[in-house]
Amino acid sequence: MSEPSPPLDSLKATFMALEDGRHAKGRLYPQWLLLSVATLAKLCGYHAFAQWGRFAGRHGYLFELLGFTRADRPCDDTFRYCFQKLNLAAFEQASEVWARQELQVLAKPDTPLVGYALDGKTLRGSADPCAGQVTRHLLSLLHHTHLSVVASCEVDGKENEIPAAERLLDELNLFGMLITADALITGRSIAATIEQREGRYLLALKGNHPQALELVREMFRPDLPPPSNHPNPRDRRGP
Repeated sequence: MSEPSPPLDSLKATFMALEDGRHAKGRLYPQWLLLSVATLAKLCGYHAFAQWGRFAGRHGYLFELLGFTRADRPCDDTFRYCFQKLNLAAFEQASEVWARQELQVLAKPDTPLVGYALDGKTLRGSADPCAGQVTRHLLSLLHHTHLSVVASCEVDGKENEIPAAERLLDELNLFGMLITADALITGRSIAATIEQREGRYLLALKGNHPQALELVREMFRPDLPPPSNHPNPRDRRGP
């Protein structure tokens, strides 16, 4: 059997701590195994139960790396039943903790800043009008390179993204992180929160902040004269 890798060991340990909500009878595969394979499939761009079943069949070596020695592989219905009985909130929290830990390990010491995107998305198909449900809106912090969500929270709608972003960022250590965001999230409070958590930011600025936008345009006018090397006499200080 292949030697296990530290990231897979930590992934396995993370999901082994979660309670299994399935009935004891008929558990052909341990829950931690299904959750680990599903997570790896998501990281590879497979986002549906049917795709996870194909992913499991085509990447049998991952099961060996995770310590599962049987030759059979789970199908899409097995993944579907597992997630139907799963405590999704506990799963999301555990996944985010694991992702943050692994991304810190992958960070290179010679890389001063690592990019993370702060963005909100509405989940397609999350609303059920017959049951009186509205669409769910999530705000997530996404690693630019590895495309991993390291933190997320649910908000009522786009108009509530700024306070939700403040709460989300205030719970994280942002040292060495460059936070990017669109103009909807741009604001003084967001910038202040990122600086307080020792991070840096690159925020978009558009017409929803007219005064700040006009000020930036004035500062970068191409027809402005170059700065003088001579000090301003009004700035002189006496002995």
